[in-house]
Parts: sequence; C-alpha cells; structure tokens
Amino acid sequence: MEEAYKRHKEELEIQQLQHFQTFRNYREVFEEQKSAIEQRYRTLLEEAIQDAVFLSTRNQELMHENQVLKQGNGTENVESGNMKGK
Repeated sequence: MEEAYKRHKEELEIQQLQHFQTFRNYREVFEEQKSAIEQRYRTLLEEAIQDAVFLSTRNQELMHENQVLKQGNGTENVESGNMKGK
C-alpha cells in the first residue's frame, strides 16, 4: 500500500510539472503574440500620425493655392471690368 501511494504521489508530481511546463509554454507564446500585436499597432499609429501631418500640410497648401487663385481671378475681373468700361 505504501509503495502504491509513493508511485501515485510521484505520478501526480510529474503530471503537475508537465502542466506547469505547458502553462509556461503557453504564456511564452502569448507574450510573443502580445508583443507582435503591440508593435503592429504602434507602427499603425505612427503611420496614421504621419498621414495626418501630411494631409494637414497638404490641405494648408491647397487652401493657400485656392486663395491665390481667387485673388488672381478677382484682379482679372477688375481689369476686365475696367477694359469693358473703356
């Protein structure tokens, strides 16, 4: 009976160690995946910020171009009006 108890206890300890090893392996894979996902989202965030800065700058450039064109058209209209009056 004592011998059966020792074997059973040893088997339980071995099984417990196997469970711990399985959990460590799972945790390691989980941490690697977590790091990969975090890096991907950081990259996406950085790209999104760069896009936002680029689009903001481009929008300001286009607004300036529109303003210049409107001013140019206004000057042409005034000159055209002066020529019609002559």
